[in-house]
Amino acid sequence: MMSKACQKEIQTLKNKKRLAITSRNKSEGLPDGG
Repeated sequence: MMSKACQKEIQTLKNKKRLAITSRNKSEGLPDGG
């Protein structure tokens, strides 16, 4: 099993990725998603 710190790191990376996708979509005038 992964340690809590490792899971937290992965979660943070996923959140950053999702935020980057969302903000990029907004700047391009596209709906959120994926």
